[in-house]
Amino acid sequence: SDSPDHHIQSLVYYLLQDLQHTKQSAETYARKTFLPNQYETFIDGLWNLDRLYPEKALDNLTSPSLIPTFPEEILYTLCQLSLPSKDSTLPLAYYHTVNPAISSPKVQDAFFSILCRASITEAFYWSRTHDEFLHRRLFEKLIAFVHSDATGQIRSGRAIEMMCLPLGNEEKGWFEDFVTDGKGKTLPGIKDTIIMWKMIVGDKKGLKEMGPALNGKKVDGMTWGTLVDGLT
Repeated sequence: SDSPDHHIQSLVYYLLQDLQHTKQSAETYARKTFLPNQYETFIDGLWNLDRLYPEKALDNLTSPSLIPTFPEEILYTLCQLSLPSKDSTLPLAYYHTVNPAISSPKVQDAFFSILCRASITEAFYWSRTHDEFLHRRLFEKLIAFVHSDATGQIRSGRAIEMMCLPLGNEEKGWFEDFVTDGKGKTLPGIKDTIIMWKMIVGDKKGLKEMGPALNGKKVDGMTWGTLVDGLT
């Protein structure tokens, strides 16, 4: 093979991790071949990640001795592993420690979902760090995420947090386009969000045009119509 010796040695070291019952353990092999410590640490991280030990993997893969290698793939794997538990700690810890550049749309979407789950506000500001096309796509994904939960209380809490964000004029336009003419118009609870939005921006004419949507379920004895009447 034309690969450098330490690359081949790293592969052998990885394979030996599964053969600890042999006389020549992985650690012994690493010592005998003078495998650089940073390679050993990185391979330990990959092995732990492959064996679904993400906490141990994170300790290895965020070591200050390492130059980030395959950061997008590692971040994506951590995002996927966090889905069942809905715990965003590990992918966020890896991202904030390594600070990888994310160019893959698949990884962008996976990590943005993690951000949304952790904090609507943090996800919003992260979307702003990208070019206009990606910014808009992520912003629309944020709106969709806010309305994705079937539990009304959780959904309403996220919607209120989203409505309190300091949207710029461009983002306001994207919001209105998405929820009135785009894919967002059929999202669960979107009518409530549109009413909140129109109240915030003072769109009295738009509120009156909402019609029957203002006279839905009462909360604490009031409907949206009651609140709108109070504004007008």
